[in-house]
Formats: sequence, structure tokens, C-alpha cells
Amino acid sequence: MNTNFAILLAIAAAAVVGAGLFFRHRMQKKRAEAMERIAGELRLVFTPEGDETVMSEHSALHLFLQGRSKKIRNLIRGTVRDLNVSIFDYQYTTGGGKHQHTWSQTVISLQPQGRNLPAFTMRPENVFHKLGSMMGYQDIDFESNPVFSKKYLLRGPDDAAIRSVFTSRVLTFFESEPGLCVEADGRKLIVYRHSVRAKPEILRESVEKGIQIAGLFQR
Repeated sequence: MNTNFAILLAIAAAAVVGAGLFFRHRMQKKRAEAMERIAGELRLVFTPEGDETVMSEHSALHLFLQGRSKKIRNLIRGTVRDLNVSIFDYQYTTGGGKHQHTWSQTVISLQPQGRNLPAFTMRPENVFHKLGSMMGYQDIDFESNPVFSKKYLLRGPDDAAIRSVFTSRVLTFFESEPGLCVEADGRKLIVYRHSVRAKPEILRESVEKGIQIAGLFQR
């Protein structure tokens, strides 16, 4: 009796795992199809399995220095308003065992024209960042824009160069746009929301916002 119960339990567990894998595969396929449609509407090229060159192009950015098992999927690339644009789902894994976690986000990558941006990372500030700042952890604040300084953690190797591109116009924009992560390294600029995969139907809006941000830094 115990043997039969163990067999039934194993079969049930296998069925649950199989159903989960099937559902996951189906959702991934559905998302890829939706993103391919968006790429067609934008007249851009779609590559479902990504491209290794994208990883190397962004390897110096903070996001791409995190974790392991890094993957790029649903890559959309091309030119929008004379800007080289890449849109893709990016994931990586941190921790191990019970503490292992995979982070997935949709990244908008642009190459602003006419200006090499200083290297910086900007992301929403949390209580741990605030405690870190009290202990000397770098956070570039602006007395002129306390709302921005409260909402965002801004870091980078060249304080003066970063301050020169974070003009009053840029700071005011981000004060009204909470939750964004923005990074730059030379001519690359990426925009994303940490651990958030954008719904395909709002990708156009996400691209427009990325272009708007790139334009702010170009002025």
C-alpha cells in the first residue's frame, strides 16, 4: 500500500512539474509572438534567441555585471528616429539553494548621438541605500532637486561629469517618473525597470520614453 501511494505521489509530482513546464513554454512562445508583431510594426528586426554581440556591447554596464546564467531573449533591433535601438528581455540569477532568484526585465538600449555620456547608474533609492549613504556609500545628490535625490540613487566614477549631464531639465523629468533604472557607459544608454518585463502592448511607449530620455541627455 505504501509503495503504491509513493508511486502515485511521484506520478502526481511529475504531472505538476510537466504542466508547469508546458505552461511556461506556452507563455514564452506567446510573448515571443507578440514581440515579433511589435517588431514588424516598428519595422525592426526580431531575433527570438537574442544575439551574443548584445551581451558584449553592454558588458561594462552595472546590470550586466550582476549574477550568472545571463540570457537575452526576444531581441528587437534597428533604427528609430536616427537612433540605434535595441529592445530585449534580459535575465540573470543570483544566490543559490533556497536563496536563488532569477531576475527578468525588459531593457531599452539606445546610442545617443553627438555626446559621450559619462558612466553612471541611476536606480530607485531604498532604505538600504539610505543607510549606506550614512556610512559613506556614494550617492550623488542635488540640493536644487531634493525630490530627485530622495527618489533616486545616482552613482558613477566622475562626479563632476555626471552632474554636468544631470541638468535641471533631466532632474525634473525623473522626479515625475518614479521607478526607472538608467545606466550609461560611453555612448550606450539603457532604460529599464528592475525585475519587470514590459508587456508587449506598451513596448512602443517604452521605446518613446527611452528616446525622450536620450534626447534630454543630448541637450
